[in-house]
Amino acid sequence: MLVSVGEEEGVLEEEEREMIHGIFEMGDMRVREVMVPRTDLVAIEVGQPVEKAVDLVTKHGHTRIPAYEGNLDHIVGVLYAKDLLRAVVRGDPKTLREIARKPYFTPESNLVQDVLRDLRKNRVHMAIVVDEYGGTAGAVTIEDILEEIVGPIQDEYDVGEEDEIQFISPNEVVLDGRVSVDDVNELLKLDIQGEDYDTIGGYVLNQLGAAPKVGATLTLGSSELRVEAVQGTRIKKVRIRSREAFQIPQTSPEEPTLSTTPERASRPDG
Repeated sequence: MLVSVGEEEGVLEEEEREMIHGIFEMGDMRVREVMVPRTDLVAIEVGQPVEKAVDLVTKHGHTRIPAYEGNLDHIVGVLYAKDLLRAVVRGDPKTLREIARKPYFTPESNLVQDVLRDLRKNRVHMAIVVDEYGGTAGAVTIEDILEEIVGPIQDEYDVGEEDEIQFISPNEVVLDGRVSVDDVNELLKLDIQGEDYDTIGGYVLNQLGAAPKVGATLTLGSSELRVEAVQGTRIKKVRIRSREAFQIPQTSPEEPTLSTTPERASRPDG
């Protein structure tokens, strides 16, 4: 009721009201209600070659996929797209089993809010959901849970690569907030460290430690990072200025690329 009054009085926007309602409704919601079911998972047998996994994440645009041994009831790890790409670029002979990160499991009866807390605490982004018999029921990501709070956000991430990185001058670049930290480090020769974020927007938000505002800045080495555009609590654009000229890369058609679409449990296309 107070939320509705707040909207009527102009204190709360409709979008903010819906977000607050989403948080309240999440209170007694079980993870089985928000997970991607087993039948919709995109996963790979751990004995497959690394190139197969790269093809799979590229085709479906996922940043993480489960790896199983034998069948989906035996998930042995989670493959990160950035780890796969790094292995391919470096010619690393590691197998998928060696590249995969330890999976995090959660019962399907757990409360969504508890799973979200545990994911953040353990610094992982995907949980494998198990049923009462120990079999794989599905998977859930932080992105899936956030959708229950703020509503579907799939379309917001359908941007063209040409819009993600714009060089303004040899010393200045504007980045879409969803560009991965790994890509920024490689492209601009920066040294952004940490496991709490995957994107440049997430990094800046983490460093600011508060709701982002246009014009907020922080320093990283010889570079200044400035918030250029925000939407709610999400940083949409980041401008980076450096005292030294960036080495603007020449794109090679042979260079492997992966989607920077934010993580969501692995659903098939369509």
